[in-house]
Order: sequence, then C-alpha cells, then structure tokens
Amino acid sequence: MRAGVLTLVTTVQECRRRRYLSQRELAQAAGISPSAVAQIETGHHSPHPRTRRKIAEALGISPDDIEWPEPQPGASGDDASDA
Repeated sequence: MRAGVLTLVTTVQECRRRRYLSQRELAQAAGISPSAVAQIETGHHSPHPRTRRKIAEALGISPDDIEWPEPQPGASGDDASDA
C-alpha cells in the first residue's frame, strides 16, 4: 500500500460511502454495472485487475488501498458486466 494515501486497507463499500456515492454512481464512474458493484461489495465477486483499476480510479485511490474479495472456487474473476 502506498504511504500517505490511506492508513488502513479498506473495502470498496467503505470508500464509496466516504465519498457519498451510491452503488449506481460508482458503477457509472467506473464503467461497470451496478450489480457488479453490489457483488463486489458483498464478496460474491472478485473483479478482474482491469476492473479493480477502474473502481479505484473512480474512487480516487490506488487499487492497492482496497481490500478486494477473494476469488470464489471455480470463478474466473472476470464478468461480462465488468467490461
């Protein structure tokens, strides 16, 4: 994690709420679907690294500053709704 950005690793939901964004607003800013944001926040989906960068950019932080959900067994980590 980069020094000085965030002192603790945080979740997508915590970052989104600190910025007073709805799931729909974050999804729109990141170019993904609102359902993808919901799945990531609930730990049901581990996003592709490209999607992680989009979300982090929309939140104004580094992808390394976010605690991402672990991939589920058998899941590819990429989703058509992420594109």
